[in-house]
Amino acid sequence: MILGLDHLSLNTKDKKNFKKNFFQYNKVYEEYAPNHKEKKLFLYKRIKNHHIGFYSIKKNLPPIEKTYYGIRKFSANNIKVKKNKFFLSVLSIKQESVFWGKVFNLDEKKNIINFYSFYDQKKYKFHLNENYNGKEYLDYIGYTSLCFVSSDINKVFKSCKDFNIEISKIFNYEMNRKKMKIFFFRSPGGIIFEIVQYLL
Repeated sequence: MILGLDHLSLNTKDKKNFKKNFFQYNKVYEEYAPNHKEKKLFLYKRIKNHHIGFYSIKKNLPPIEKTYYGIRKFSANNIKVKKNKFFLSVLSIKQESVFWGKVFNLDEKKNIINFYSFYDQKKYKFHLNENYNGKEYLDYIGYTSLCFVSSDINKVFKSCKDFNIEISKIFNYEMNRKKMKIFFFRSPGGIIFEIVQYLL
């Protein structure tokens, strides 16, 4: 089961601009952390470590995971955000909608998916369009992926495997003294997703 939105990933080209543009957000933590080998499909250029930080906000806005992989020349444009609305540019709305229904149990109506996130008690809207900008990676500059929290990561993983998509294995990770299981995949429409289950 998907419990909610954990975060939106934003890869930055420099740290100062982030603070200027997201001054309303509160820093939860920042770390210099290893890139797990299972992320290799989703990185344009493989590097051993990266900077990562988590930022929260009480308003009806998504939490942000800020990353910095070093200097990059390519931009990510398939995910755009305006307040609590996400605009996702995909290869096929039909294929993406079928995927969301099967994996996330969320229905699309008139190219819009309404989502109440139990995890952070917020409402989000996902608008699908077919202005796909090509394959993107986690180390491109911009919004690169969406992360959902699951109560049963194995079930979500199994549902994803029914589709012919790029997908990592489930792996263990630890961040900010929290242990978790994670996997990444690229949806049929080309959007990178991360699924996380926090361990007690």
